[in-house]
Amino acid sequence: MPSSGRAIAGFIGRNVPIHVIQLITGILPNCSWSARVRGFLVGPFLGHCGGGFMLGSGVVLGKPGKLAVGHGVYIAHYTYINANGGLFLDDGVAIGPMCVLATSNHKRRNGRVSFESEDHEIHVGAGTWLGAHVTLTSGVHVGAGVVVGAGSVVTRDVQDNVLVAGSPAKVIRHL
Repeated sequence: MPSSGRAIAGFIGRNVPIHVIQLITGILPNCSWSARVRGFLVGPFLGHCGGGFMLGSGVVLGKPGKLAVGHGVYIAHYTYINANGGLFLDDGVAIGPMCVLATSNHKRRNGRVSFESEDHEIHVGAGTWLGAHVTLTSGVHVGAGVVVGAGSVVTRDVQDNVLVAGSPAKVIRHL
């Protein structure tokens, strides 16, 4: 099958069911039991999904086939995920509301931004918590047991067991 045919089949086979699930479950209150229901229904359409996945309302999942989620992962409401380059969320990762995890960057051609992208994977280690409005940029690896303060922009790799905050995020202290 040509690559455009695979892309269409992937969109119909993964994205459309996820959108339908989000549409139908969007009427449910945004609480833990509805997040469990959404996670249970959406999980089979991801690249990999461990048990106990919880998904808030209004989450946008771009390229869900390249998203790998471990056990007990929680993604809060209105988070935007672009997994073009591959996105790995290890066990127990908690993502606060309205975060952005973008594995793609636009390329520049002749001094202008183009619609071509350059993709690099993002990896978030086990037990890490991303506060509300956190942005992870393409290619970053966040270690295990990390706390990323609300509103932070992570542009570089983060070691295990630290608190980082700011824009760009910097280590505040070891945990």
